[in-house]
Amino acid sequence: MARRLRGGDARGSLRALNPSAAPALAASPAAAAPSVVEATTTPPDRPRILICDDQPDVRQALRLLLKCEGYATEMVESPAQAIEAVRARKFAAVLFDLNYTRDTTSGREGLEALPHLLALDRDLPVVVMTAWGSIDLAVDAMRRGARDFISKPWDNDKLLKLIETQVRFRDVLRQPAPVPLVPEPAVSQTAMRREAAASALREELEGAANYIRALLPAPQERPFRIDWRFVPFSAVGGDAFGYHWLDAEHFAIYLLDVCGHGVPAALLSATALKVLAAGALPAVDFRDPGSVLTAMNDRFLMRDQANLYFTVWYGVWQPGARRLRYACAGHPPAVMTAAGKTVLLGARGLVLGARAGKVYATHAIEDVPAGAQLFVYSDGIYELLQPDGKMWQHEDFVERLLELERADPTALDRLLDTVRSVRGGEAPDDDLSIVRFAL
Repeated sequence: MARRLRGGDARGSLRALNPSAAPALAASPAAAAPSVVEATTTPPDRPRILICDDQPDVRQALRLLLKCEGYATEMVESPAQAIEAVRARKFAAVLFDLNYTRDTTSGREGLEALPHLLALDRDLPVVVMTAWGSIDLAVDAMRRGARDFISKPWDNDKLLKLIETQVRFRDVLRQPAPVPLVPEPAVSQTAMRREAAASALREELEGAANYIRALLPAPQERPFRIDWRFVPFSAVGGDAFGYHWLDAEHFAIYLLDVCGHGVPAALLSATALKVLAAGALPAVDFRDPGSVLTAMNDRFLMRDQANLYFTVWYGVWQPGARRLRYACAGHPPAVMTAAGKTVLLGARGLVLGARAGKVYATHAIEDVPAGAQLFVYSDGIYELLQPDGKMWQHEDFVERLLELERADPTALDRLLDTVRSVRGGEAPDDDLSIVRFAL
């Protein structure tokens, strides 16, 4: 089937397929733009996706892929045309190339156009595309308001999942807000403005929280069981995690925890998560955990992230060899349980982004016993203040993990009951995340 193919080959290959491809029309977003190039008729119940790319072959490949999934599309070939299209009508999402004929490597044309697009529709999910594998460019685009990114050549299944997530998130943002109560005459205008500002902030935080939740992977049963629980502090926090196959023999597992809460922490968390999920670190072997964290450290330095940093545990499971390799950057150790015993899988090391040039080592556990469980978590699940004023100890938390039976689907719920009990029934005061893998 078409969706199993890989699309968006390098620019040279695409030009060879269609040597008569027309050049991009408008170089500057501010310049006057010709009319939109190509569009499809859109039934009212079909989400409309705008595709902006200067290569006809890329536009047609994306149009056919999205059409098979029930989306309507509109296609343009320059940032200026994209701006005109968004000004004229509503879109569920935009697939937006960053590189055009004026400057084919820096992404400057696309980056300059992003603020213009979002000024027309602040909730518009813009997914940027680049054939050059530059994570710095993708991060810059997300700082300017892009919702996500994908590299060329793209994987069709991943691209469709990404679009589905963004359209779903757009639908959440479009839901009407509750009708406000009519204020009493005695309420001052200042108080009303404060309440309006607080309401807008709550809406922004809830939107960020929904976006992070949409990025989290679904639990799975095969070929091995993975389940998780995620309880963000207040509206939105900095925890995020993921897992996926790197190839037929290597399965990646990772959890990160950004310092702080709110939209800045959520944005950094989402960006880092997408880098790991997309494998968007050029020349890095994602089967080598130490190399992954070393590269991530240099891409997310605190000085470039408003002094935000994060901790991360990254592992690679090889089911056939029963081998687990991992690296750790300032994160709590993962816990492996088997036959009534526990093994802590951690390492001393700086948090990610604290120092340029920091190198992280890869560690390995060989011959992982059958029936073992792996728990990866954030510190919010065990750094708990008890009613008597004392802190719950990590050793106590690890003992509770030993009590969780591999076959019990409610095991993590029982663990959260314990956490609430330790807190005296109060809600946690930090993000709480835990992922359980049946190895």
